[in-house]
Amino acid sequence: TLVVAGVALLLSISTVHAQTWSPPIGIPMPSFGIVETAPPSPSPWTVPTTGFYYVDASSAAATDSSNPLGTPARPRETIPTQIPAGSVVELHGIYDIPHESPRTIFANGTKTAPVYIRGASASTKPLIRMGWEVKGSYVILENLEFGPNGQSNTGFLVFLSPLNHAALRHSHLHGNLSDGGMGVQSWNGQFNNDVVIWDNNIHDNGDVNATFDQDRMGIHVGLNVSNVWVLDNQLYRNSGDGIQINAGTAADITKTNHIYVGRNTAYGNKQTGFWVKHATDVIFSQNVCRSHRLGNSSNGQCMGFQYAPNYIWFLFNNISDSDYGIAAQSDSGGVGTESFYIGNVIYNIHPSWGTVDPGNSWASSGI
Repeated sequence: TLVVAGVALLLSISTVHAQTWSPPIGIPMPSFGIVETAPPSPSPWTVPTTGFYYVDASSAAATDSSNPLGTPARPRETIPTQIPAGSVVELHGIYDIPHESPRTIFANGTKTAPVYIRGASASTKPLIRMGWEVKGSYVILENLEFGPNGQSNTGFLVFLSPLNHAALRHSHLHGNLSDGGMGVQSWNGQFNNDVVIWDNNIHDNGDVNATFDQDRMGIHVGLNVSNVWVLDNQLYRNSGDGIQINAGTAADITKTNHIYVGRNTAYGNKQTGFWVKHATDVIFSQNVCRSHRLGNSSNGQCMGFQYAPNYIWFLFNNISDSDYGIAAQSDSGGVGTESFYIGNVIYNIHPSWGTVDPGNSWASSGI
């Protein structure tokens, strides 16, 4: 009964108003991305209004021609690729415009004048069916749905360097059998920092029944990324890890650092719920993780690491119904030596094949 009640509390945490929200144990409060609120849309919105973009590509009246801002009666067809500080982009309907290079979205927000790209409300999310790359500063994406257009295309999101102070919140990401999910990435040697991923539903990205190691993560945190908060999300049935944190090589473990993963729920992913490869200073706190089982690309670990990252903390997580609870595996050239396990509750850990071999160092275990 206590376990059920605890899970219910975790699942309902996102309904708490942002002003009363507090971070999980051992995780600092982010400086941006939780408490900010978009300014209200014009009412009535009958004429173009500076600072507000109305976009609805599915409207028969939509056009970008001589229409820099848009209104509900005459929407823009596309999101501008350069968005000025303080702007609000309100997106409606089905959106099939790709925003990968050369149409990457660049948000020019500031601390006092962030950029918002948003659905009108949590109950009226637009459906985005192509990939987005977002760069810039002080930008919040909220009330969005990234989903598939059959098996041909799907929506996905990449927070791409150079980027600082960005948030994705109150959104839904689900892909097709080939692709989907989101990443915080640097492909150009520049840096990402201060990113918040809060209160999102991220699931069914890739084929969880694939007969090969597909590696479609719910969330991937890559090289040259620091100060990332992954909070109060649902991560399930992804064809990879729920979240994987990986700079890519042992030589780069300090270039991906201070990644805070707290109060998320992960289950049924093809690999693991929460996993680190190459990184430094990662905290997993108060997460619920269950139902990860042996397959063709995983030993059925709920959470853990490999390749010897450094200063990895497991705090007060609830872990169950998997082949392994927390696994530390294969240093393989890595240099990290410090990891910490405090206050975790680990139960119903047993091998998929039903037999425990206590003489085998790879045997199913809590830790």
